[in-house]
Amino acid sequence: MYSQHLPSGSGDPANMASRRPCSPAPGLPHSNALALLMDIQHKKFVLHRLFLVAKRSPDQVDPRDITEHYEALFHAMVKSRLAEPVSGLLLIYPHCTVHIIESSSEALYAIIQDLEQMEQPGVHSLLQDSKILVMSRDIPGRLFLQWNFLVVNLPMTYLDNIALNKTLLTLLEEGLSLLLKLAVYLSNAQTNNNTSQDVDRDMQQLLVREEIVSALLHSPDLQTPAEFLQLFSSPFHISNETDQVWPMAEHSHL
Repeated sequence: MYSQHLPSGSGDPANMASRRPCSPAPGLPHSNALALLMDIQHKKFVLHRLFLVAKRSPDQVDPRDITEHYEALFHAMVKSRLAEPVSGLLLIYPHCTVHIIESSSEALYAIIQDLEQMEQPGVHSLLQDSKILVMSRDIPGRLFLQWNFLVVNLPMTYLDNIALNKTLLTLLEEGLSLLLKLAVYLSNAQTNNNTSQDVDRDMQQLLVREEIVSALLHSPDLQTPAEFLQLFSSPFHISNETDQVWPMAEHSHL
């Protein structure tokens, strides 16, 4: 568990972030080899990983409003047996969020639906203008054993010309690479029970800058929750390839 709370303040990078564990995912790790073997044999669900970004509502000041919302959502999902437990990491910046979520397709679908509902007119939402970075399907295992959040208070700087000239694909690759490295770093810190201030200074180098997240949020090429749900729900249109080649295929008759 990440039990350390970093003191608030500025100047020292070690004072620029705070973290806390939430919502443990039951059944991870497996209690014994038999349970692991049963899961492999029956494969109860296919695991996916989802990367999301969103703007924080200007009306919501306290990050606990966001974390409590997700804790309640995950609890309701498990209670209703809607899906498998959720693991992942929520990065809460002053003006936006980055969310890594690992679970079954049913759970991820419900989380995206929740974001889509926040976009409805008249809804007092916590998050706005959400964008989906990528969904990794059928991943071999979890990066996180539970769901955690990290409050990031790094100073926001202006993008330089080099960053502004980068393509969306480049920004995505760099951002996702940092997020994956951060996941490994936190996992190793948890395993080694290392909570020194030096560890937290190292962690700052793995955080995606808020201005990069803002650039991703303003990209028209990334899908919104509504667009993703529409694509997810659309039926596949399978055409007969033999009707699209020349010369026409000759069908044999018995």
